[in-house]
Amino acid sequence: MVAIEDDLICSITHELPFNPVLAEDGRVYERAAIEKYFATKSSSMVKSPMTNKMIGKQLFPAVQAKNTIEASIENGYITGDLANNWSDKKREKKEMEETEKKAESGDVLSMEKLADAYLHGNRGFKKDDCLAFKWYDKARTTESTYGLGRVGFMLVYGQGVATDERRGLMYLYLAAEKEYDMAAYWLGMTLAGGECGLAVNNKEAIEWLEKSLSHNCLHISMTDEDKLEVKELLEEVRQRGC
Repeated sequence: MVAIEDDLICSITHELPFNPVLAEDGRVYERAAIEKYFATKSSSMVKSPMTNKMIGKQLFPAVQAKNTIEASIENGYITGDLANNWSDKKREKKEMEETEKKAESGDVLSMEKLADAYLHGNRGFKKDDCLAFKWYDKARTTESTYGLGRVGFMLVYGQGVATDERRGLMYLYLAAEKEYDMAAYWLGMTLAGGECGLAVNNKEAIEWLEKSLSHNCLHISMTDEDKLEVKELLEEVRQRGC
């Protein structure tokens, strides 16, 4: 017996698509997943992920499919992990819509959250470095140390904005002084490598790297993976000597 969801599951994500599109093979896919799949293919014709036959890259919004998925979940025709994961995405979208409204109204935490979503391309938002920079910069102007550090990094590396190493380093320094751990890490890394026109300065690099690992930092956002990278770099710089 064919279940309702069998014709609705995206063959790439193996989930019910939250933003479904219909491809030229007549199959429904999650938009972000099929667009990513197409992006890896240079030709205008590609093999269908489902049928393995050649198709074009044109996509059409599958509104009816989304309505069917939503109604089937609400009425209990689709249950289990498939339904729960789809419902989680629906709740997250609603939450982020509220976050966007709050950000537009000047709430700094919402600005930071929205910027992160654009930077990483998650929480239902398509990755957009320019919009990420815009919201980090808005947060910076409302006294966000996190926004200040992020803007500094993006200016230094020209991510979502024209490169401006001088202003970027100034912002990183200010954010590191305000005890934002990632800013201290980025500053230490820059000094250790002699990047952005700065001379290698092992002594100062060690100071900033150690500060980034301090439990006394007021603004902490480093992951365990980040901390491991800091420790490895710190050990390398210490071995060079000051």
